[in-house]
Amino acid sequence: MSTKGIDVSTYQGQPDWAKVKASGVDFAFIRAGYGKNNIDQRCSYNGTNTKANGVTPHFYWFSYAYSRDMVVNEANYIIAEAKKYTSNCMLAWDFEYDSMDYAKKKGVTVSKSTLTNWAVAFCQTVKAAGFTPVVYANEDYVRNYIDIDSVISQTGAKLWFARYSSTIGNYGSNAYIWQHSSTGSVPGISGNVDMNIGYFDGGSNPAYTLNAFVREVQAACGASVDGIAGTETLSKTVTVSATVNNRHAVVAPLQKRLNALGYNCGTADGIAGSKFTAAVNSYQKNVLGYSTLDGEITAKGKMWKSLLGML
Repeated sequence: MSTKGIDVSTYQGQPDWAKVKASGVDFAFIRAGYGKNNIDQRCSYNGTNTKANGVTPHFYWFSYAYSRDMVVNEANYIIAEAKKYTSNCMLAWDFEYDSMDYAKKKGVTVSKSTLTNWAVAFCQTVKAAGFTPVVYANEDYVRNYIDIDSVISQTGAKLWFARYSSTIGNYGSNAYIWQHSSTGSVPGISGNVDMNIGYFDGGSNPAYTLNAFVREVQAACGASVDGIAGTETLSKTVTVSATVNNRHAVVAPLQKRLNALGYNCGTADGIAGSKFTAAVNSYQKNVLGYSTLDGEITAKGKMWKSLLGML
């Protein structure tokens, strides 16, 4: 299943966390601080009041590091801050364009291999302290600036992936958290707030990922199985509805995918019935903006492209 989350810092002021929770938010990434042990002014308030109101707190550190030692220091800063509120959460390292520019001003050009090694150092330090390591990265960073697969394989880190779109895309196929909007609105918070989907059940259990879905679709439809949706995969897709291919091998993956995205199909039993039709109609309306809803996923069509992360 997926869970609803936000991320906050001093820029969101003093949220009313009771209202935030009542709106359906399950978790929050709180900025613990930035740079050389600069603690976010609202970290204490947010760390205390999320837990008090049933919102699971996680924390992130905005990096201004320009050496591996500085990265390890940042990891230790966030560990010390997080321990004030919890002993079991996710701790994320956030190295962005501003971070890169700051390093350049200090005479350090951060290569892809360097950034990858720094991320590994952060994650190893966090993991050794008993926390779950997370790396925040947008699509451009995943494509060009960091070998996220290497970080994950070396440390067991989770990817917090930023892509402001209705679909997560192929580069977010192994994301654990998807930051899908920077202009969200949540009761209890004034102004815009970043919105996230967590592919876990509120704890640490992974949900059905895009990569897993693509692989199962490829296997069910007779395409090459590589976890990457492309022309061949799309060409092999079939039309599915409650009356067409309603027991095809691809139905169960579709049910699991829709469930993971929050469109309830019930149990993934491999039979497209009334719940499947309702879920497809909701997706067509809310994600694709269809005015005419037909309960059908048409072969090679727009809904297949969307579900496969190709839009």
